[in-house]
Amino acid sequence: MDKKPVRDQKAGRITKTKAHRVWKELDDGKTPEAIEIAGITSERSAVRLKAVKIGFENKDLPDDIAAKTGWKVKQIEKLKPWLDEYVRSKHLSEYRKHINQLLDLAEKIRKRIINPKIEQQALTGNTTWDYGGVNWRSSPSGWSMVVTPYLESENVWGDLFPHLKSHLERSPFMQHYNEFTHEIDILHREFSKIIAVLKMTDENLFVDWLSFKDSRTDMLIAQPLDEIISSDKFEYTEDEYKLDTEVQKIFNDNIPALEKRYHELEIKLQMLWDDLDKYKIRDIIESGKCPQCQYAGSPAKKK
Repeated sequence: MDKKPVRDQKAGRITKTKAHRVWKELDDGKTPEAIEIAGITSERSAVRLKAVKIGFENKDLPDDIAAKTGWKVKQIEKLKPWLDEYVRSKHLSEYRKHINQLLDLAEKIRKRIINPKIEQQALTGNTTWDYGGVNWRSSPSGWSMVVTPYLESENVWGDLFPHLKSHLERSPFMQHYNEFTHEIDILHREFSKIIAVLKMTDENLFVDWLSFKDSRTDMLIAQPLDEIISSDKFEYTEDEYKLDTEVQKIFNDNIPALEKRYHELEIKLQMLWDDLDKYKIRDIIESGKCPQCQYAGSPAKKK
């Protein structure tokens, strides 16, 4: 590449480094006058470099750009590879910034997952189904709201979330998340059928249970969807515990292998936590694509 400076008769030599800096200042919203005040180059040269950039972006011919700037055609032709290099560098910088922003968002989502620590459960006896001192086994939908992030609304996670979803579209995380939510939906439907029978067989118990469920749901809805729900937010009275135990026994008697299914859901929850580990997710995000990064000539695009 020809690094010989372009000469501006009044401003002196325009080097590639100076041209790149002027174009960056222009892209950052600086005026040619401000560029001169900053001591980078003359206002005249900044105006000319701006015209060169706009001209090539509009696919104007070098002769036309030369006529607008007052520079010779050879000078304009020398500036073209400099501008191409600047644009590539700018796009790559924007791409890297974009990827880092997606990684930060993935980490934020991961922090919303409660790690069940499956390997330690045999020793500790702790399980996320008892999170906050509440027995969530009779409310799989409520449990899922507690232990996992809500990914159905883009408003919760900001403007970058649709881009992250594009990058993770075929990732293990999205596969496991879809499987997890599907299993939760199945359990919810099975529980709803049993509750419908309970309504007909024991109306008093049904009314008490419905009131308890409504209060728990209201408590969950009041929590920020993008923040982990603190375990001290929940209170479980003795009467609620007795009620929950009674209804849970009905579920256990009517749904086969229920405890096994609870454990399998926790295994899936562990997968979600592990899938978003920063060392695993970086390669997946970098190999993904979204509208914002495809234009940049990024490594992901070249693969």
